[in-house]
Amino acid sequence: MGRPQGLVYGKHEYQAYERYGFRTPSGKVELWSERVAEVGQDPLPAFLEPAESPLSTPDVAADYPLVLTTGARHVAYVASRGRNLPSLRRLMPEPVLDIHPQTAAALGVAEGGRVRVVSPRVPWRSRPPHCRFGPPRDSPAARMGKRPTPTC
Repeated sequence: MGRPQGLVYGKHEYQAYERYGFRTPSGKVELWSERVAEVGQDPLPAFLEPAESPLSTPDVAADYPLVLTTGARHVAYVASRGRNLPSLRRLMPEPVLDIHPQTAAALGVAEGGRVRVVSPRVPWRSRPPHCRFGPPRDSPAARMGKRPTPTC
């Protein structure tokens, strides 16, 4: 295969900041960024509520109370590549929906069961996903602005 050990990037040094500092003008962690201020932006980090969210669009959230996040992939896949390879397809042959057990119980969703995902934008265009229970931090993390409601 050529590289049975995989890609080698060199030795990783943990906590290198203790020896070298951070890549900031002061070498320290900077909450106020002078570099950002120099280009005319707010130098302090700030959270901006998305244009569509339960807080910014409560009328939509009344009908679609859950927030769908997408973008996380099985480790075997990069973006959408590899889905056509039988060896990789066997690793995860069907889509999976991660949902918190308390949310699932409130909706009557069973682990391993099938759900229908709907949103005010587009319907799910795939086989219905299997439900997999887990804490919210294990759910996909890329917010796509959709608020689906899983229904059995």
